[in-house]
Amino acid sequence: MNDGDIRILGCNRIRRFFIWLTLFLLIGLLAAPKEVHALDPYGWPTFEEVQIKAYIVIDAETGETILSKDAASRLPVASTTKLMTALLLLEDPSFDPERMLVVSKESMRLPSSGAVSMPLIAGEHIRTVDCLAAMLIRSANDMANVIAENYGGAFGAIDPDNLNNPLESRRRFMERMNKRLSELGAHDTHFMNPAGFDEENHYSTASDLTIIMREILKYPLFNRISNLQLYMMPPTDAHSSVMWAPINTTNGLIYYGAQGLSSRYFKEYTGGKTGSTLGAGYCLVASGTTHDDRVLIAVALGLKPVDVDTIFGRALPVRALMEEAASRIGAPEIDPLTTRLAEPLPKETEPTATIPEETETLAKTDVSKNEKIWILKPPQEGQSPFSGWGAVQKVVIVLGSLLIVMLAFLSGWFFSYRYERKNRRD
Repeated sequence: MNDGDIRILGCNRIRRFFIWLTLFLLIGLLAAPKEVHALDPYGWPTFEEVQIKAYIVIDAETGETILSKDAASRLPVASTTKLMTALLLLEDPSFDPERMLVVSKESMRLPSSGAVSMPLIAGEHIRTVDCLAAMLIRSANDMANVIAENYGGAFGAIDPDNLNNPLESRRRFMERMNKRLSELGAHDTHFMNPAGFDEENHYSTASDLTIIMREILKYPLFNRISNLQLYMMPPTDAHSSVMWAPINTTNGLIYYGAQGLSSRYFKEYTGGKTGSTLGAGYCLVASGTTHDDRVLIAVALGLKPVDVDTIFGRALPVRALMEEAASRIGAPEIDPLTTRLAEPLPKETEPTATIPEETETLAKTDVSKNEKIWILKPPQEGQSPFSGWGAVQKVVIVLGSLLIVMLAFLSGWFFSYRYERKNRRD
């Protein structure tokens, strides 16, 4: 066998390899089974079906644990950290919702380019209540920094010694935060930054997060903000338009509501906080009121979204968790379809949604539930560039990969064919 025959044999082997590879990919794509879920009578995933690394559900009034799994395990908790940032702010003797906070360059420097942020400008002044809303509703990481820096005591709004040092101010804020955590009894929690980025010695437990949540639920302003679907950021000295930053909730329980998610036991989901990082996975702290007015708090760390990786898919495991807990305590059950259809339809002349005036402080207003307006597609919190992709996009990617393989195969065939013809002429 001469060198030419060896080369032809090698090309044929490469050709056969690409043929088999293409066949295996096509068979895998067509034969891959769909996930089969255990569903309740209304078609929703059940408690037995969901996958959560650690969770706990408690009665908010008594602190009684209803159900839990690995609730004492120390884990990264992503942006659920912001609950403690908000609590420390609301407890601050200097807290004033109208106080203007200064945006520093350091506050806009985030460890990940994919981290959720607002279109801030260094030197911009924003009200405390607006920073709090952006942090809790949109999960804006830079706003967590702005709050920590301005309420840390060494920069911006509160800087009695004129230090003008945002990083030192943030360090002081975190020092106070960890001291307060110990006072609350959250002994398995230690935070290194106000936003929740993965960092060594930044951790909490599902159980400790219920302690924080129980405490912050005492503040009406928190309850009001975390229950909103949409918040319109008012103009600032750097942004003249009210449309500079309309923000939607990242919490699927709030966005879709108890009726939208066909809850049998809850008349309302009342608040909470989402979170997602590479280290923590998806997390959600939530609260809800049952039909007999009992408030339950649920914490889910490292949850797996159901079917779709969106705020809807991420809310379903926690919905199932809360339904199971409510069932176990004997909460009254109401057919969600009957409840929904029993509501009177709005008159044609009635507005179905209103937007509060931008300049009116949430702490001073009593806004109706109709303000939970659905205007924008909800943003997806997290750092993965593929987190919002649905099944269609993923199939397109697979088919694109197959096309590349086919092109490689055809190229190999073409060049081997030319080489073979050349050798025959020679």
